[in-house]
Amino acid sequence: AAPEITRGDQSLEIRLLKPLDNVKRKGGLEFAWTASIPLADYRIDLYDEALAPIWRSPSLTESRGTLPKEIFDALLNGRIYVWMASGRLPSGRRVESRFGTFRLMK
Repeated sequence: AAPEITRGDQSLEIRLLKPLDNVKRKGGLEFAWTASIPLADYRIDLYDEALAPIWRSPSLTESRGTLPKEIFDALLNGRIYVWMASGRLPSGRRVESRFGTFRLMK
């Protein structure tokens, strides 16, 4: 049986675009990525630096999403956050990106 989640298969790669590194934002945070093939839908997962889950987006139809204001306001200045994007193939199998990190500078 095929695995339910795929990571590292370059023909199915999801590459993170932003946010990466140091991010200066006062009012909000946008996530963006690109997929090597169109996927049925996408999802963003955000974690703290210990990889404790903070937020999971609803199903997204485009390869971008915005963090809700109440979650953004709760993020701490100068802390490192980890995120990933995943997408669903028509078969139902999920494709996951590598982890990306950013330091929020509000």
